[in-house]
Amino acid sequence: MASSGWTALIGLLVVPWYIRYLGIEAYGMIGVHLTLQSLFVLLDLGLSPAVSREVARAGVSGHMAAARRLVHSMSVLFVVGGCLVAALLAAMAPWIARNWLHAGSLPTGQVTLALALSAVTVGLRWPSTLYTGVLNGTRRIDLASAITIATTTLGNGGAVAVLAFIEPSLRAFFLWQAAVGLLHSLAMRHAARRAIGQDATDRFDWTAIRSIWRFSAGMAGVAATGIVFSQIDKVVLMRTATLVQVGHYTIATALTSILYRLITPAFNVVYPQFCSLVEAGSEHELSRQYHSSTRLFLSLILPAAMCIVVGAPSILTLWVHDPMIVQQTSLIVVLLCLGTAAHCIMYFPYALQLAMGNTTLPLTINLCLSLVFLPLVIVLALARGAFGVAAAWLVLHLCYVVLGTWLTHRHILPGEGRRWATKAVGPPLAISVAFGFAAAAVIPIAGSDVMRLLVSLVGAAGAAATNVLLMPEGRLLMRRARAGLT
Repeated sequence: MASSGWTALIGLLVVPWYIRYLGIEAYGMIGVHLTLQSLFVLLDLGLSPAVSREVARAGVSGHMAAARRLVHSMSVLFVVGGCLVAALLAAMAPWIARNWLHAGSLPTGQVTLALALSAVTVGLRWPSTLYTGVLNGTRRIDLASAITIATTTLGNGGAVAVLAFIEPSLRAFFLWQAAVGLLHSLAMRHAARRAIGQDATDRFDWTAIRSIWRFSAGMAGVAATGIVFSQIDKVVLMRTATLVQVGHYTIATALTSILYRLITPAFNVVYPQFCSLVEAGSEHELSRQYHSSTRLFLSLILPAAMCIVVGAPSILTLWVHDPMIVQQTSLIVVLLCLGTAAHCIMYFPYALQLAMGNTTLPLTINLCLSLVFLPLVIVLALARGAFGVAAAWLVLHLCYVVLGTWLTHRHILPGEGRRWATKAVGPPLAISVAFGFAAAAVIPIAGSDVMRLLVSLVGAAGAAATNVLLMPEGRLLMRRARAGLT
């Protein structure tokens, strides 16, 4: 949580500096880069989650030598695949710049160079996803977090320094990001190899890869369909809107991605734990931890979402200091935040599905959602631009909560869906909404934007504290904290 919080904080702090030195159109190119980085997940082919699952299971069964062979073989595929795809994307950069993006006042040559360097940056950073999965599987999230904190600070803080003192250009920005991306992958590789050990006879082994092909093939389908409804909004917006509008949407995405920074460490904790419990055959303990972890983490995530929704105009005003950007972005932030909060709720059923080795369920859910979302986002993007895309994002994830909850608990832990929704999700959601309405009622009488933001923060803190104190796990944590102090 500290790593994700720091990553989110520094990511937000540097945005005004990026806009200052590059301009809003060039900042839109950074949004394009982030989308390319997310699209690269498709090339994972489900291998990273499969490796994480196998490493977690090996920790229980004691077959770590087989896990080491698997990780070494996967690393070869990731490095080679990353280089090939980065080269392909770089070669396509001129076509994308001319035929897909609306560059506005940015020269086409500058956009082309930025796209090519973005592809190289993403390719250099991509192998780190494998090593992060290994560290999650061995429950060495502390190592992954320390490396992420260091490289995120270096990447963002160093980029601001480069733009300020060397060259305020997209070229300088992406060259710096490429160097930090390579450093990040090398550091993650070193940490992962130390976590699982290293055999002197490490060699590429197709047998190890084939041992996980069924699960990874299912995950590849999940990733491919997941990309459709997680990134198609940005892809459609790039095609239908100017880079200025893409920049506004990227600012809103950067703010609401705080929720993903909170839910990702939660997933990284509960997924290996679920895998271990499935391997040990402890269904009762699996059910208990599924419910308790959902409520515990949502007790922190949903109040954070409430704070962003209620305080969006004040946050944007204090953050970017541009009334036009605030006016064009506030509603987008609210819609994206509500949709993202709904998405965060479903991370726990998703972790349960993968821990059971069931990729058919998430693939079915993603296919159904894609059939709804793809035409919806195109129609709304053409009609309302970025506002329409954000509205489609909210509709998508509300449908996901209903469909995903129903399908998951028909096949996994049957009969527990209603109890999970009412006992694990319902209380933190109801408390967060109640505190949100209270904060929204007070905000109009608050004087300045600082005071309005303070009201939102107090409301979020009150909701989180109430959530934690009302749940058994929270009371246990408080007793342990008091015992530690005494």
